[in-house]
Amino acid sequence: MNRDAVRRFAEAAKAAGAPDTDEWDPDQPMDDGNPLGEPESAISWRVDVSPWLERRRASLEAHRSQATDVGMMLAMPPDVFAAFFAHEHYIEPGRPPGMIEGWPFDD
Repeated sequence: MNRDAVRRFAEAAKAAGAPDTDEWDPDQPMDDGNPLGEPESAISWRVDVSPWLERRRASLEAHRSQATDVGMMLAMPPDVFAAFFAHEHYIEPGRPPGMIEGWPFDD
């Protein structure tokens, strides 16, 4: 995930008065002990996966009992879910810095 984008999203939610946003910080260790995702400066590719959002939500629903944070994700209104999950981010080792919007496997 793009940690900088998540941070901006969290700041906007907090500014809009969303509940339960005061304690959450993507830069703090998550369940695995690491911050959420990677900073934008480390990301090579931003891939639009919005055509598959319904499938993403359905797959999370199918695995609801296997992870504690799935319920929170599924509780998001559709527009918030789309803002949070419409893009995947990938790091390509050795690629010069700078995030590219597109599909890394096109010629």
